[in-house]
Amino acid sequence: MKCDRLVVRQLMSELLTERGGKRLSDDEIRQVGSILLQGPVAQQLKQTQTQGKEAGMKYAMEELAKARKVVEKAQRRSRDRGKEL
Repeated sequence: MKCDRLVVRQLMSELLTERGGKRLSDDEIRQVGSILLQGPVAQQLKQTQTQGKEAGMKYAMEELAKARKVVEKAQRRSRDRGKEL
């Protein structure tokens, strides 16, 4: 889980940097989510018969939401620091 979070945050940070700090589009969020769904935790959840594909999707959505908040907060702080200079 921790590794997935780091990968997602890094990818979201890179995408935000490319966009000049503007919010990620729905397509970009889906792109990050599809990468997260390929990770070992999501794959394991999808293979478990009691949890199935929905569990993998739920996990991915929760991790995306957490990462998005952290990355956007870091981007705002970075922009605010730039304005102070």
